[in-house]
Amino acid sequence: MTFGAMRRPSQDVEIARVVAKKVLESLENVLVAMLPPTTNHNSVASRYSLAELHDRATKVVLDAIQLQDTIQQVYVSHDYSVFFTPVDTSYSARKMTTLDLGPDMMKKLRDAVQQAACPRGTVLLPVIPGLRARRVGSDLSCSDVVVKKVSVVALL
Repeated sequence: MTFGAMRRPSQDVEIARVVAKKVLESLENVLVAMLPPTTNHNSVASRYSLAELHDRATKVVLDAIQLQDTIQQVYVSHDYSVFFTPVDTSYSARKMTTLDLGPDMMKKLRDAVQQAACPRGTVLLPVIPGLRARRVGSDLSCSDVVVKKVSVVALL
């Protein structure tokens, strides 16, 4: 089972069981590793098996998933997403900031772009992604807020 970006609540119990099993296996490996070298590790692992804790650990993971859902529904007012500006789009000071490449590099860039007949104000290269916040439950475009602007190389 893989844990993708889109979690379905119907999968919560299965996810909790898998996570609990992995945590308990790791805990058992750590406990066995802490034993003296003369100890028979197989007999200790079987005597102190953590299998009976699996149901409790699964419940703890399910509680954590439910807490996460509550926090996202009640306390978080925005969905956040990383975004880039496409190449050859118009520069927007509201969504972008230009990367300072120095006067010499910008002159060379202007000369090269003029030969390619690229209009001023064109984004040549997005460099660092931006961060956008969108109000949860809202389909209005005005609910989009740019938290961090995209850094771009642009011909201004």
